[in-house]
Amino acid sequence: MAGRGEGHRRAQNEAEVSRIRAERAKRFARVEQARDDLVQLIERSNDFVGTANLDGHIIYMNSAAKRMIGLGRERDLHFSEYIAPESLDYFTNTFIPAVRQHGHASAEMKLRNLTSGEPIDVICSTFLLLDRKGNPNQLGNRHA
Repeated sequence: MAGRGEGHRRAQNEAEVSRIRAERAKRFARVEQARDDLVQLIERSNDFVGTANLDGHIIYMNSAAKRMIGLGRERDLHFSEYIAPESLDYFTNTFIPAVRQHGHASAEMKLRNLTSGEPIDVICSTFLLLDRKGNPNQLGNRHA
């Protein structure tokens, strides 16, 4: 009898493990789909969407951002290269410190197309992105 009870418990445990694995697989699939949807949303947006490290070196730019600033090929880029000269001092000395202090800031400013040199009027929204411990690790940017 003890053997039958033990076998029954083992079967229950295996069934529970299978159920937990199936739930995890469903959650993982939902997370993966949400991630894929978010990537599509960002890439299909007509707004400039990008991230930079805390020193201002670009990590990511969506297609609209690259078109907006005339970036023809991938290269190491710092935000100071595409912020128009007339906005750069404000961006560097006022805007970014406000982002660091408050976690976000928005303002009208000008970008510069790297190919044509033409200024581009935008509403710049920049915010801190946090790591899993809650520490700032990147800057998120949206320019419309």
